[in-house]
Amino acid sequence: MEHVKSLADQLLAEGVQYAYGITGSGLSLRLIEELHGRGILYYPVRHEAAAALMAGASCRSGETRAISITIKGPGFANLVPGILSNHYEGRPAISVSEAYGRDAPEWRKHKRLGHFQMISQVTKGAAEVGGESVHRRHLFELAKSECPGPVHLDLCPTPGEYFETFRDDAVKTYSGDLTKLLERIAASSNPVVILGSLASRKFPSVDWNSLMIPVVTTAAGKGAIDENSEFSGGVITGEVSELSPEGSILTSADLAIGIGLRNDEVVKAAPLGPEVLIIDEILGDHHSGFEASVVLSLEDAGSAVESVFRELKNKSWGNDVIHRARLALDTHLGGNEWQLAHAFTLFQASLPSDTVLVLDTGFFCTVGETVWKAASPSHFCGSSVGRFMGVSIPSAIGVSISEPGRPVLCVAGDGGLPPYIAEIEMAVSEHLPIIFANFADGRYGSVAAFSGDTAAVHRAVDLGSVDRWKLALALGCPAHRVSDVKSLESLLTAWTPSSGPLFIQCEFEPLNYARLAKQLR
Repeated sequence: MEHVKSLADQLLAEGVQYAYGITGSGLSLRLIEELHGRGILYYPVRHEAAAALMAGASCRSGETRAISITIKGPGFANLVPGILSNHYEGRPAISVSEAYGRDAPEWRKHKRLGHFQMISQVTKGAAEVGGESVHRRHLFELAKSECPGPVHLDLCPTPGEYFETFRDDAVKTYSGDLTKLLERIAASSNPVVILGSLASRKFPSVDWNSLMIPVVTTAAGKGAIDENSEFSGGVITGEVSELSPEGSILTSADLAIGIGLRNDEVVKAAPLGPEVLIIDEILGDHHSGFEASVVLSLEDAGSAVESVFRELKNKSWGNDVIHRARLALDTHLGGNEWQLAHAFTLFQASLPSDTVLVLDTGFFCTVGETVWKAASPSHFCGSSVGRFMGVSIPSAIGVSISEPGRPVLCVAGDGGLPPYIAEIEMAVSEHLPIIFANFADGRYGSVAAFSGDTAAVHRAVDLGSVDRWKLALALGCPAHRVSDVKSLESLLTAWTPSSGPLFIQCEFEPLNYARLAKQLR
């Protein structure tokens, strides 16, 4: 078992603080014991995929702070959807699974599965635990390098030395012309900045709030500029509508400067209207959808970003454009009827200022990304790239455990709530300060709104009115249903983070639910 102890030592040195999973009675349990002895707490989940999702949420800053643990074969296969989500969102979580090892005889068939083959498309690399620890060290560094992503370790009875890299996006050479880029910015009258998630990971000290030009973000980069600031223009997705930043702000710009603007951080990568310049720390086909005139790729882009920032400080425009865009949004999202925007606004006004909003996907996500004002990247956690229905409950628990005491608002729709609702039991047992809000319209709203009115369509998208708050109540979580502002306001006034988890089923009229979101994207 020396290789298990060695792995536990290395995980501790790497900065791992949290472990989630479902154990067997073999090496996975031995690892949990070794981690516990080193102060790394293990949290047993109800489904393996939730373990990977919790670990990913714990690693959302770009550091390898958490691992998921499972047994070989079916247990590992159950883990894969969570690893896939971490792959989409660029979260460098480590997964560890019991395994046979490549040298095990072929006749050993019990729960045998080719782990490496199964995850070669969704991890950056994998290794067998054992041999030289340098292999594992390289694997952990690979996870954190741009683009960040999950990695995997097979925990075998006999230590092996096998290591395989599936993807390495690290910059190998310099590409692009900084002088040309700066000259183009200097010549522009109406530049706009687009911040991807790279801006938060690598350039957190850049004061984007001090610019006097419009600054928008991808959903993955939400919070890279304080969204309460005067020149914050909201979130772009590539899906253009009259009220989206692409339709209201970028149409007035003559130049767009993307910091880490990548194909996979928008739903649809396409030319934005104005000329596009991009600065990044990776090469390859990560930016081609935007047809940028300049893509500047540097192993360390910090000095280039600072030069661009200094040039942009000389610019001033767009205050009126931002004002008109916000007024149009307020008009669209306003009114007196109970609807999504009111709920999000009331949640943010009522909850502590450090509350983290966690979303998966659906119409409520479209509205939430627009209405919720993230003061920093840490105020938001979403399935911003994968648009992965169902991940919000495990992600919220991972955020809450890895940021002790911080309040979390977890919002899920009718489709996203059921897959991992049982994980609420962990929030109860750990007394986590999470509000689980089910935004319910009785159907897959974002599908129904763009589909026909046939019996087959209704069978496919209608879910009906279900008292899911009673399921939460059965799991030991205080739970209520509301259908108006006053009732929600009363519940939020009474709740404090020290109260522990709370479940609220917010019920909305389906047509209004859909109408609100359709003009945003």
